[in-house]
Amino acid sequence: MINRKNINKASRDSFTIVGYQSSAVEANRVAGILPVKCELVKVYESHTVVAGQTCTYAVEHLTTGEAPAAGDLITTAESLEGTINTPHAATILTTNDVHKFVAGDRISILVTGTTTGLAGFNVTCQFIPID
Repeated sequence: MINRKNINKASRDSFTIVGYQSSAVEANRVAGILPVKCELVKVYESHTVVAGQTCTYAVEHLTTGEAPAAGDLITTAESLEGTINTPHAATILTTNDVHKFVAGDRISILVTGTTTGLAGFNVTCQFIPID
């Protein structure tokens, strides 16, 4: 029997969950539900118009019953004032394996600050299945 742990992480199939908001950005919203036991390996953000004021986002790990803003952060707070139409990589936190999920866990996108000018906000999270 082949186990995933015997396959180098870089060679494993991956899947993504994308959170996209074109305008009227919601502060806290669930972006997706994880279908299998997995690990977050990459997070990228892009926007078409900068927020114009101090504004950040972070990705959060939610377990069953947790509402957005009640879970554990899995990225550092990242600025939404960077160069437009350019992917920006987020820093993933690995303390206490917070970046690892079981099937049914969710991810949430938390936005803080003034989002008035922000548009075309897109966060893509890449995962690999784990045993």
